[in-house]
Amino acid sequence: MDCDILVRSDINRLFECIDGISDVQVVKHRYVPKEGNKFLGAEQTKYSKKNWSSVMLFNNAACKTLSKHYVNRSGGLNLHQFDWAKKVGELPKAWNYLVGEGVDDSVYGNPNLVHFTLGGPYFEDYKNCAFADEWWQCWREANSVLDRKVLGGGNV
Repeated sequence: MDCDILVRSDINRLFECIDGISDVQVVKHRYVPKEGNKFLGAEQTKYSKKNWSSVMLFNNAACKTLSKHYVNRSGGLNLHQFDWAKKVGELPKAWNYLVGEGVDDSVYGNPNLVHFTLGGPYFEDYKNCAFADEWWQCWREANSVLDRKVLGGGNV
């Protein structure tokens, strides 16, 4: 999964979604980004299957094409378009909610993963985005544990 994702439920539940026949499973978003740029002014590339690759559940036994050699020789867009997959299965939408993209929130229910694809609450422009309070709470908890380990010298 991408690095700008907040996991909101037990990640092991994702494995309950394995269909056993797909090379890879993804949330098949059907949208085109509105923005010309994303966080920090990075260009927003528009293509079909956008953000499908931000959360992927691989079936290693079925996914034979995606070798190290293939990845090293393929362009990024080819990889993101899943040209290498014989079958791309679907994950429930709750496993990749796109914060701020204006998609129909009702199809996501209570999302298991929220993806700050435009920019997360750690950027000034997105400090009040959806799920920002929850992200900061997780950040504080993680740093509290780190502080106890580093400053306290004991096991947590």
